[in-house]
Amino acid sequence: MHSGKRFSDPDAAGMVVVGPAGVVIDKAELEVLLRTQAEKLVAQVAIEIFRARRRLDRLSGEVRTSVKALEDSITRMEDVLIQHDVRLHTHDGESYDNGLAVEVIEASGATDHQVVTETITPTVTWQGRVVSRAQVVIGPSR
Repeated sequence: MHSGKRFSDPDAAGMVVVGPAGVVIDKAELEVLLRTQAEKLVAQVAIEIFRARRRLDRLSGEVRTSVKALEDSITRMEDVLIQHDVRLHTHDGESYDNGLAVEVIEASGATDHQVVTETITPTVTWQGRVVSRAQVVIGPSR
C-alpha cells in the first residue's frame, strides 16, 4: 500500500520535506528513521526464515522428500540473507551467564552452570550490528 508520502530534495540547510503536509525533518533524523525501519524488516524476515528452516528440519521420511521445493526455497532465502550480510546465530549449548546478550524467556533447574537448551529466535546481525537479540530457554548443563 502506497502511503502517499514523498520526499523532496534536501534544501540548503540539510532539511527534507516529507509528505503533503510539508512536515520538515532533518536529513540525519530521516536516515536514522529509515535505518531503524530497515533493521526491523531485516530482523523479522530473518527470524521467519529461521523458523521455517527449523520446522522443515523436524520433518522426516516421505514428508521431507515431498517438500523438496520448499527446502530449496528456504535455502535460497538463507543465501540472500548471507549475500546482504545478515547473519543468524543460534545459542544452543552455549554456557549462559548474565552477560550473554539474549532474552531468557524460560529458565529451569537453577544451578551454578546453566546452558542455553533451546534458541527460540536467533540473534540477528546485519552489517555487523545486532538488530534482534535472541530469545532462549536455559537450563542445567547435561
